[in-house]
Amino acid sequence: NIKLTDSPRKLESHLGNLVLAQITEDEPSEGQPVTAKFVQDLGDPDSVANDIPALLLDRGLEETFPETVKKAATHIHSGQARHGADPRGRVDLRNRLILTIDPATAHDYDDAVSIEPLPGGRWKMGVHIADVAAYVTPGSEIDREALRRGNSTYLVDRVVRMLPQDLTVRVCSLQPDEDHLAHTVEIVFDDQGRALEEKTFRSIIRSKACLSYERVQAFFDTGRMDGVTENIRQALTALRKLARKIRALRFENGALDFALPEVHCDLDANGNPVGFTKRGSTEAYNLIEECMLAANQAVARKVFAAGVPGIFRVHDEPSDEQWARMADELRALGHRTPPADIQDLNRIARSVVGKPDQYMVTLTLLRSQKRAAYEAECRPHFGLGFTHYSHFTSPIRRYPDLILHRILIGIEEGQKKPAYSREEIEKLAIHCSETERESAEMESQSIQIKRIRYF
Repeated sequence: NIKLTDSPRKLESHLGNLVLAQITEDEPSEGQPVTAKFVQDLGDPDSVANDIPALLLDRGLEETFPETVKKAATHIHSGQARHGADPRGRVDLRNRLILTIDPATAHDYDDAVSIEPLPGGRWKMGVHIADVAAYVTPGSEIDREALRRGNSTYLVDRVVRMLPQDLTVRVCSLQPDEDHLAHTVEIVFDDQGRALEEKTFRSIIRSKACLSYERVQAFFDTGRMDGVTENIRQALTALRKLARKIRALRFENGALDFALPEVHCDLDANGNPVGFTKRGSTEAYNLIEECMLAANQAVARKVFAAGVPGIFRVHDEPSDEQWARMADELRALGHRTPPADIQDLNRIARSVVGKPDQYMVTLTLLRSQKRAAYEAECRPHFGLGFTHYSHFTSPIRRYPDLILHRILIGIEEGQKKPAYSREEIEKLAIHCSETERESAEMESQSIQIKRIRYF
């Protein structure tokens, strides 16, 4: 219970309203009401205008950035506008055919891809990631706020960003026909989709086209794409062919091959839910996913081989108790043979595709998995079937990726002192895992609020 300490007369006009209160006790007495002072009247608790703002206030998450952070980001943007991207000390890839492929609604583009044919049926794939580390220095105002947030949070009607828009949308975003600083991962694949060579370096790039998943998927479906050159269409065809082989090999090597469809809530101009749209995984999305997974693996292997402290993405296999519970729930759904490994899980998931119980079976398989987390120790990722894995490809929206960029720069430049100590990585890994979990809960809760209002 919360007891407001303000005078009854002062509080009378706020009765029945949704209010924000600030707790005034450092250590509330057990069994006694928590005392708090009135801060803000939000009005009608059933108002659609309060849906997400109340959630943000309840979780202590702010959309706006402190003035010092905004000023620092504006200063960086102004300098970039005056002087442009500095190519010194970087590999110049501005003449290479590099593309971005993102959702049609995206405003910032932190990854781009390229592909080149090589003799013997081999391919050189490039993954080019916005070099956020070039602008966000450790311990700066922007860095401290980004660390506090840990990641961007994608709610039903808005994005609470990890970094200010002056950085994410204007400076770091890989907009087409502009010079941008990037960190590149190049991987040579054989004709079966196996990685043969990997290298990383800082670069300067100039994206030749900004494409959407929807537009690329339409090209895959129809063979037509207006408004682009023939070499872009050829590059997309080659990327599609390579991504298919990489993906098939990944599942052959033991990756989980199932997921629940993403559900998007459609809102009107006032924030009222008007419907829900199921968004399935398209081949265009799978193409970019495979490129990013390959780059994340390559960086993880390089950091691990260097023997320096690194932050890795780890996913443990289910415990004995989880396997047993999964078997019981599947048995209740008519699947009598208990699963014992990933191959069994994939077999069960594929057996229900298109059937009435597909959702329930897939949900059972997914909720019996452990949650992936960040760790200082490089251990296998059960769900992806990888022995080495990290997050590198989204430094605009995930702080662990920014950490890894700094570690990789230290390796590439031959710095004697690692970017972070083992103890620092361990603390950062715990913090980033917690902020990620909190964001996921908020994202789910924001959808639930709108779902309840819809029904």
